[in-house]
Amino acid sequence: MKKVLSLVLALVMVLGMIPTFAADATGAQALYDNGFITGKDGADIDAKLDVNAQLKRGELAALIAELNGAKDEAAAFEQPADFKDFATTAGWAKNFVSYAVVNGWMNGFTDGTFRADASVPAQQLVAVLMNALGYEVVWNTVLADAAELGIVAEGVALTRGEAFEAMWVAVSEVKMANSDMTLGQHLGKFTPPTPVVTDLKVLSVTADNLIQAVVTFNQAVTAATAEDEDNYSFATADKIEVENASLSADGMMVTLTFKEGVAQQKSANLTVNGIKSVTNIALTKVTTPVTFLDKTIPTIVSAEVVGISKIKVTFSEPMKPASVLAASFKVNDGKFFVKSPVVGQKNNTEYIVELYTSLKTGTLPFEVKVGPVDYAGFTAMGFSTTLNVVEDTTAPTVVSYKEAKPNSVVLVWSEDIALVDGDLDNFYHTNSSNTIAANLTDAAIDGNEMTLTFANAHKLPNGTAYVYVLKDAVKDLWNNKNAQQMTKLDVVVDNTAPVLSSVVVKAENKIQLVFDEILDATDTAKLKSNYTILDKDGKEVTGIISLVDTTTEKKVTLTFVKKLEGGDYTLVVKKVEDLAGNAITSTSLAFTVTDLTAPIAADDFSATLYGYTFTGTSDQILKVSFGQAMAVEGAYSVADLSKYLFNGTELGDVDDVTIAVVDGNKAVEITVPIAELVLSTSGTLQVGRVADAAGNYTSLLSNVVTIDPGSVVLVEKANLTGSKVVKVYFSDELSKFDAEDVVFTNTTTGLTVAVSSVSLELVKGKTVATFNLASAFAYDAANLKVTTVASPDSSNTYGEKLEGGVTVASINDKLAPALAVHADEDDVKANAISATTGTDPVYTSTVVLTFKEVLNPLYISYASFDVAGYDIVSVVRTSPTVVTITVTGDNYVDLNTAVTLKAPIQDMNENVLSTLETSVTY
Repeated sequence: MKKVLSLVLALVMVLGMIPTFAADATGAQALYDNGFITGKDGADIDAKLDVNAQLKRGELAALIAELNGAKDEAAAFEQPADFKDFATTAGWAKNFVSYAVVNGWMNGFTDGTFRADASVPAQQLVAVLMNALGYEVVWNTVLADAAELGIVAEGVALTRGEAFEAMWVAVSEVKMANSDMTLGQHLGKFTPPTPVVTDLKVLSVTADNLIQAVVTFNQAVTAATAEDEDNYSFATADKIEVENASLSADGMMVTLTFKEGVAQQKSANLTVNGIKSVTNIALTKVTTPVTFLDKTIPTIVSAEVVGISKIKVTFSEPMKPASVLAASFKVNDGKFFVKSPVVGQKNNTEYIVELYTSLKTGTLPFEVKVGPVDYAGFTAMGFSTTLNVVEDTTAPTVVSYKEAKPNSVVLVWSEDIALVDGDLDNFYHTNSSNTIAANLTDAAIDGNEMTLTFANAHKLPNGTAYVYVLKDAVKDLWNNKNAQQMTKLDVVVDNTAPVLSSVVVKAENKIQLVFDEILDATDTAKLKSNYTILDKDGKEVTGIISLVDTTTEKKVTLTFVKKLEGGDYTLVVKKVEDLAGNAITSTSLAFTVTDLTAPIAADDFSATLYGYTFTGTSDQILKVSFGQAMAVEGAYSVADLSKYLFNGTELGDVDDVTIAVVDGNKAVEITVPIAELVLSTSGTLQVGRVADAAGNYTSLLSNVVTIDPGSVVLVEKANLTGSKVVKVYFSDELSKFDAEDVVFTNTTTGLTVAVSSVSLELVKGKTVATFNLASAFAYDAANLKVTTVASPDSSNTYGEKLEGGVTVASINDKLAPALAVHADEDDVKANAISATTGTDPVYTSTVVLTFKEVLNPLYISYASFDVAGYDIVSVVRTSPTVVTITVTGDNYVDLNTAVTLKAPIQDMNENVLSTLETSVTY
């Protein structure tokens, strides 16, 4: 999940002078005596730890590594940090600085430097300590927030002794976020309190991005139950399906990843069931509300060369695959081309950038452009670095495993891998006859993890087992193939009976039972007598006509002779066994049958007649829409041609008539040769009794539906996405498209703007055309006009033409604000900046930024900009498009500096400008 501190320390603000308090060696002595920090040779603690010396940022990086018990690891960390001043950073500090940055403890400044020799103000120190304790860091209130916890620090240049005081309080007195332990207890320096836990509980469910949620428990839970996605469910109406569940290293948090993104600020209820603690305490089924709110811009955590032609980029959260394109990356200054598509892994938090070029040992310029977006639509800020290419000649090995269960195990390799030979004979346990259930495919590999699945006849034995991967079955991304691997497993012994987690109503005559583990499908799970349905009065509902289960899922589907009437029911299950032979105790679970409203033709049904000509033939298409998903099988199937009569003629009796179910079972297309039967909008269409997907059928045997004529395809909207780029959205898929049907006019000049090129794509079944134009429009799209010609040629599959002679009403500005360019006072071209100087003794300069469109004043503040080498006095939006920054400095003759953004700004249409680098010279 996201780290707040990585953004906070990048927004370092100018602090006013605050009095410091006297150094006191008590904290230093306590940290030293308890093994948190080490010192140099000296007569007393002051000398050992230099308590009276100013604390430097490089020293803070080393101290925080010591406090986290990672001093040796940090000292040996050799991945260089990407800072302009890294070459001049003291050698002893480099590894500590890099380690602190990679772990999110500290970050650099917006000018690209780290400043290892700079002093540490109180605000930075307490932010680092708050982050180490797991608390959210809010820069403007961090001093007050820390003081509430008891961590007090003051001053703009702390001494080491003053810092040690705050550190000692942080490790010895303050409890970590969502924990009863202090940091010292967590690190093993102090004896942690013995928790008295009697119940397994869900402490919280949080979601700070729109594709994941984190479930936090009050004690460690088993991987087998916690990583079972079927143990987490949302209400059907929420349309949120859990695709993956991943347990944290401490066993107390589970990250759920969904199949699709969730709407911003959506509230839903998550039901958690079937989870067990490591001490075998079962969770009582619980439903917890969760609100999805993403307000943080995603970041690039790291980039590294992982193969002969592959680079792995890691983001702070899952990114939309459709937004991570080959064009999102620039390699070797654009000389190396990236293959498409760019493949995501680890729930789309990692992306493998594959090149057409094999890499050679040395350095490699690498850039991630602004473009990839998260599921909230936030764009990741750009990232530029120089990668080290070091050829890997070491073959991959299995280093660990997880989720060792009777029917599956996940092998963890030393590095990312790819399949060489997925033949099932290459993967087995105990002996070569116990192979995996089917040939391995790429879908079984996720980065450095490989999932092996065994059929019940060859399941892993309880207790100790050995899994084999034969030689040359896989390779790393440097093409090094594996030697034969043998991995010893401790398979979780299953002595627990299966639990019925939920009952899902699939239709009025069909229910699905979800268990917490796979059942023995060869025996008890197939016996209808083990399942009893009771109505609200306790009367048994008879007539289970079929029972379907599988050996790879934990679901049993019951189908009934008659539909269940609306109301409450109780399911009773007995004797059903899991794969280990553990039988369920007689258990019951209530469920409710809903969606009993029959479709009404007058309200829900419609019909449209289309006519178009094929070569040598002429056909008509009658499209009947029902307003909801309908039954496509059975007596009331909408796919049955006998249900449709035109002027009394059954269409099923007409030669060469065909029918197709479309739009997700919400409509049918009936194709009628005009030579066999002429349809018209004045005729009468009758639709026989049909049912919806839940089995609710029309009350009438015959339903009259009005036939409407085919209409036209509309232009729904146009978005200005670049000064010369316009995206035009149509109301349907255009099977025939003529770019000249759409005309762009600059209303300021009155001139038509020529089209340089156009490309098409389908978005949710509708055509979107991207037009690249010969000249630019205003950034707010105020002078953009989009019209269609009087007689367009573009049309959809049914022959509907694009509506002609209309002006598009919805023109949207989707272009981020940008600087204008004008001359400064010396008539020297500056990038939209003019400068004036002040007078002795206080030299005040004014930097004026003129933008191409109106800015949102809510995003213009003191914290928005940085003027290198100068102190900002004020930042004011002096006109809708102008920002004036007043700064002070010691040079009034020459103003030669750079202006950058510390926080994103927006225009009035919420388009975000995230980066700005411009210069000013006076």
